[in-house]
Amino acid sequence: MLGSVPFFLTLALAHPGVVSHAEAHPAPEILGQRFEIQLAPADTAADDLHLQVVYKAEVPERRVLTEVAALPPAASKSYAANRLAELAGAIKARWNDAPVELKSVPIAHAASTGEAGFEFKLDLQATLPGRTGTLSLVNGNFPDEQCFFATQVTLPGDLVVTRTSLAGVSSAGLLTGSTHGAWTRDEHARDVTVSVAPAGYWERKDGDFPLPERLRGLTTLSTPRWVYAGAAVVFGIAATLVALRFRPRSATCAPK
Repeated sequence: MLGSVPFFLTLALAHPGVVSHAEAHPAPEILGQRFEIQLAPADTAADDLHLQVVYKAEVPERRVLTEVAALPPAASKSYAANRLAELAGAIKARWNDAPVELKSVPIAHAASTGEAGFEFKLDLQATLPGRTGTLSLVNGNFPDEQCFFATQVTLPGDLVVTRTSLAGVSSAGLLTGSTHGAWTRDEHARDVTVSVAPAGYWERKDGDFPLPERLRGLTTLSTPRWVYAGAAVVFGIAATLVALRFRPRSATCAPK
């Protein structure tokens, strides 16, 4: 019954959230929390980083309607704004163990309907001093509740990951057991830690075959190296056969 739905819910239902590249979690009846973290060069100084944390909480629609119905009519009008403020206040960031002040940037349709219920969305930003360090995000939202968690990290081209809670990192800079971008119900995924360094970091670590770009954007190198080696051999044989097939005839073999 749309007529009994508070105004902010009516507005949200009329403007459903834009579907992003990230899939909704597989159980809409359970809370879903997602971090989309992006580091980029800052405008303030050449050695600083700009941090953007997009946080999305997907709350079952029945739960939201129940909470709003329990409020007085006047309070229900500010439900979305109050909920967004609570969500933002429960997310804490640290850079090299120093607290970071996250500024909430206004965004359109911060409260809207999503694929898995009602979606609350935050855009939190800050400036980080230096380009080498450890970023830690502590998520205090919906404590002691069953949730799905997902985190995605995007880095500029001149930074690589040296350590992260999203995966294991070998001495050669290879990711193992990565959960980057994937939904999980593991409570350990609630908080996120990512350590970054300039791209030459792994070249100085004397790895088996140094490739500083391999951890850019937390992309897992999942294909075994022997597959690439085998493909190179096959390609070389094929190229040799083609060259022999179409090579020009010598002058001594030309017909008289």
